[in-house]
Amino acid sequence: MSKVKQPLYEYWKTANKFPFGRAIYNWILRVYIPYTGSIKSRIEHLEPGLAVVSLKERRAIRNHLRSIHALAIANLGEFAGNLALFAGMPGDARLIVKGFDIRYLKKARGIITATAQTPVLETNEKQDIEINVEIKDESGEIVSTYILYTLVGPVK
Repeated sequence: MSKVKQPLYEYWKTANKFPFGRAIYNWILRVYIPYTGSIKSRIEHLEPGLAVVSLKERRAIRNHLRSIHALAIANLGEFAGNLALFAGMPGDARLIVKGFDIRYLKKARGIITATAQTPVLETNEKQDIEINVEIKDESGEIVSTYILYTLVGPVK
């Protein structure tokens, strides 16, 4: 069992103790992860093995059908899945995405929310993890389902 804590989650816990802490944390992650930051999602909840991330529709992420672009939705799903896994793995572990499957079930408009649940890892042992993510609209309807295939292993 690893005793090393995951800094990403520890920073989140600290940020939540301060006014505007969540906003600052979200901004820092957007700068630190520029591609994922480009969609300007917002972390709503984070704990080991669970992440809830929202995305507000705006012109920059719309497609020609005036709904949220498919790749913005995929980006949101990957971000939520990786956050949930990061928060629940030891600090001496790292991950890399191996692939994903996504199904678009209806047009995404307004604010959408991705919820990802993962196992909480006790070691940095090399292993494949499958992460399920549900993406819902404001009415609670599922707009997309996402499966993220990730390899976890020790930091080299």
